[in-house]
Amino acid sequence: PVKDFAPIMLVGGVSNVMIVPPGSTAKTPMDVIAQAKAKPGMTFSSGGSGTSHHLSGVLFGQLTNTELTHVPYKGAPQGILAVMTGEVNMGFYNTPTVINQIRENKLKGLAVTSMGKSPLLPSLPTMDASGVKGYEVNTWFGFVAPAGTPPDVVMKLNNDIAKIVSNPVVKEKLSAQGFDFAPTSPPS
Repeated sequence: PVKDFAPIMLVGGVSNVMIVPPGSTAKTPMDVIAQAKAKPGMTFSSGGSGTSHHLSGVLFGQLTNTELTHVPYKGAPQGILAVMTGEVNMGFYNTPTVINQIRENKLKGLAVTSMGKSPLLPSLPTMDASGVKGYEVNTWFGFVAPAGTPPDVVMKLNNDIAKIVSNPVVKEKLSAQGFDFAPTSPPS
């Protein structure tokens, strides 16, 4: 990627949320760890292999020394539904895709995967603060162009995108969905 793309701008990112079915007895990530150690092979869903949802579960298993079974779905909505219905034991999904279900008690959120608490889910601790030390997963969003794009074009795109993401309406809509903005800066 370093050789094939010219960076335009890092816009920001979102954390994931560790979720369990609403009827789960787990109240914390430590409860999930205890359950996973008592019953190796505990299932977690994802929106597909290689997604941040999948890698979040793999990292959780590695850091907690638990044996988990990954159940990939065709997309995040199907994976989230599998957690809601109890078809799987848990999942890790981007905040914007699960925040409404958590607020409506259709899912139970246990912790966020960022190192800082989410302003949208302030009652949830971080995974690190919950005892899974060093756990951090954030998905970032940005813009790139093909390598060799003229610098003046990259700079124009950077300036135009900076204007768009600094628009109060755009900022408000993305912030309401759990989007954390990176400081805008010229491409490096």
